[in-house]
Amino acid sequence: MARRPISGVVRDGEGSIIVDAVVTLTVYSGAAATCYTAKTGGSLLASGQTASLDDGSYEFWVDDSDHAITTVFSVTATKNGYATVTIPVAA
Repeated sequence: MARRPISGVVRDGEGSIIVDAVVTLTVYSGAAATCYTAKTGGSLLASGQTASLDDGSYEFWVDDSDHAITTVFSVTATKNGYATVTIPVAA
């Protein structure tokens, strides 16, 4: 069982970071991805969701036993007052 990270920074259209955005990881087809809070151990993230931190960053860990290395994911960031951003990601 090996885990790989999916991470980034949530920014608005002008490049400013967005703190406390809800960041959701889905399989590109739209189904919730199985992901964790850490490389080893860590908690399963309910509904594939986390929040962006004070620097706008987010991080998910995806396990090879849950998703093939070729799986394409989508990261969606939402927060009231901001446009929703969706980014396709290859893990």
